[in-house]
Amino acid sequence: MTATAVCTIFGAEKPALSVVRTKAGQSGTQAKLARLRSQRAAVVAAAVRADLVVVEGPSFASKGSATRDIAGLWWLMIDGLSACGHSLGVVPPSVLKKWTTGSGNANKFVVGQHISRRWPDVELATDDEADALALASIGLHFVNALPWRPTAVQTEQLGRVEWARTDWLTDRITEGDRPCVTSTRRAPQPAPTPSSSTSPPG
Repeated sequence: MTATAVCTIFGAEKPALSVVRTKAGQSGTQAKLARLRSQRAAVVAAAVRADLVVVEGPSFASKGSATRDIAGLWWLMIDGLSACGHSLGVVPPSVLKKWTTGSGNANKFVVGQHISRRWPDVELATDDEADALALASIGLHFVNALPWRPTAVQTEQLGRVEWARTDWLTDRITEGDRPCVTSTRRAPQPAPTPSSSTSPPG
């Protein structure tokens, strides 16, 4: 929960990848809340110029006490992005995988392979960056700005994304404008602190 991958695409420009980081501080409820708020503020700042922000939805299959912290951070980010008036797209994890690879059960390595083929000039350092690039690509699909012709599967999966506040964005698309798309890949499980009873991620 100390890092979140962000991908931003301005019009026809090359995707720009970055990682929003916060340092793990002291243990305890208030310290953890402060870190969650700091992560939210950093993500909102990274998306400040975006017209459309696409995020990965919660993984309901996740287990472990860390999932509570991840869920809390997710809702804080959604709240912060909504308060800024961004158009939002929430992509379920299975939709992200199937849109990118054609299979809703694809692992991270396969997702990275497929999205790398679509963007051969973009260097991906982590699985989270690959996911962020895939999410941003789904945003481009929504605004009719993909640099390739979407497949039938991609078009089908686009209909399973939850979109919010996109009416004005649709008008811009009709006028031929190319909005700025930003995506965030939800933070990975945090490493346990000395007072934590959680196990390291497998």
